[in-house]
Formats: sequence, C-alpha cells, structure tokens
Amino acid sequence: MSTSLITISAEDRDLIYHRILLHLSGIDAVWLAARHHDFSRANQLSQEFCDELHLVMDDLGWGETRGDEPVNLTSSPEALRRVFERMRDVASEEDEHIRAGERAEPDAPREREEENRQVRAVCERVLAALDGSAAGGRRGA
Repeated sequence: MSTSLITISAEDRDLIYHRILLHLSGIDAVWLAARHHDFSRANQLSQEFCDELHLVMDDLGWGETRGDEPVNLTSSPEALRRVFERMRDVASEEDEHIRAGERAEPDAPREREEENRQVRAVCERVLAALDGSAAGGRRGA
C-alpha cells in the first residue's frame, strides 16, 4: 500500500468536522445500548465513535476551523474507510427523508441537501483515494 497521504481542503475539513460533532452528540447511545443488553449495537456505535474521535484527534484537530491550510489524513485506511462510508451513507439517508417530506423546517431541506451533496463529494474523493492506494495508486483527494 502507498504511504503518501490523502489530503483534504480546509473547507472540506470544516464540513467533516461539523458532521462528526453532530454525530458525537449522540454518544450516549452507546450507554443506552449496553444498558439494554444490545451489545452488538453498543460495539457498532463504539467503533463509529472511536474512529471519528481518532480522526479529530489525529488529523482534523478540535475547533470549528483551522485556517486555510489543507489537512493530511493520517488515520488508518480502514478507519478512514469506515468513517467516510458511514458519513456518505448517512447523508444519502437524510436526503431520502427530506424528499419524503419528513423535515419540519421549511428552508432547511434545500440547505441540508446541499450540505449533504458536499459531504458525499468529499467522502467519494477520500474513498476513491483509498481505492487508488489499495490498488497501488496515488492517495490524493
């Protein structure tokens, strides 16, 4: 596997960071799943939160913005794949709910759909770079 880094723009970093913070607001779901003896769900959620926390701590950093500099993603390819596949899938699921009219806020759907489109684009670039790396190609996003 190539050792070159996947790099994302500062704007992409801020978008991904924002989505991770939103997901982290539900971290109590791990405790609830364990409390209800749903250990499979507790393990799944634990892996998601662990991967995202490592991405923030190791690559993205804490804080709403880190300036205009691109960000190198140094987390393991496996963790990056799990984070970006999940984030892409969640954005697609949200759009399905928006199209089904399940959002109460009248202006939120258009804004959220645009943000979801941006999230999916970042995720696809990172996943493509990971696929290129697995095939021996260059890891640029």
